[in-house]
Amino acid sequence: MKTQGYIRLISSVDNNKNSVLELNILPNERTPLHYHTLFSETFEVLKGILEVGKGKHVRQLKKGDIVTI
Repeated sequence: MKTQGYIRLISSVDNNKNSVLELNILPNERTPLHYHTLFSETFEVLKGILEVGKGKHVRQLKKGDIVTI
């Protein structure tokens, strides 16, 4: 059974300077490699595994892990 991936805005505060998004990422789905210079991102894994990082500094996150990049 294949489920649908989605992005949903949960909340936005401080005149849209801080937002909370929920992402449902399908297995093997990827975003293009990129980084942000003006803000950080915090990831909390609710289910499955997520790889985040830059260059040789890649971390594999599992359910319950939280990291800010």
